[in-house]
Amino acid sequence: MAIAFVQDYLEENTERLEKMKGSSSAQFRMIDNIFNRYNLPSELKYLAVIESNMKSYATSNKGAV
Repeated sequence: MAIAFVQDYLEENTERLEKMKGSSSAQFRMIDNIFNRYNLPSELKYLAVIESNMKSYATSNKGAV
């Protein structure tokens, strides 16, 4: 069973996440290959989803890239 805040996030962002899943499959494969090479958990790739919507040009409100 998912943690409540994760379930809430999924419910609130279903459409955006589905769209991103389709358009980011090549990026996910590349990230998976790199994470496998360094024995990192593949689930870490979802940080990029949460932090930047998988956009390479994303910046924070403080200007971090």
